[in-house]
Amino acid sequence: MKRIIALGTIVAALAACTTDNMAEMTAEAKSDAARAVVVPIVMNTELPGGHTIPESIATAMTTCIIENSTDVELTALAAAAVTGPTADTNYMVSNILSRSSTTACASRALTGGAGA
Repeated sequence: MKRIIALGTIVAALAACTTDNMAEMTAEAKSDAARAVVVPIVMNTELPGGHTIPESIATAMTTCIIENSTDVELTALAAAAVTGPTADTNYMVSNILSRSSTTACASRALTGGAGA
């Protein structure tokens, strides 16, 4: 329930935003908006055998994706919280996740290693 309220608050705050003024948002606001988009994308990723990624793992991976995104990517992900994710959004998440710095972060996060 808290997540629904938080997501509603984020969406309401972003509803009046355009992609032009998304760049003016604080980094924290962009990260929160991007997180609302990225977690479901990661959770909906189908793994071999028809399995999906549990929310706790998706959340850890999302933190790494957001931390390793560029400012332009973070702004685009935050904008997707307003406009809705597209195939381009999914591609962007996949592209960020494929970076060595992101996969290293995700590996540390999933194994409880330092620096996650």
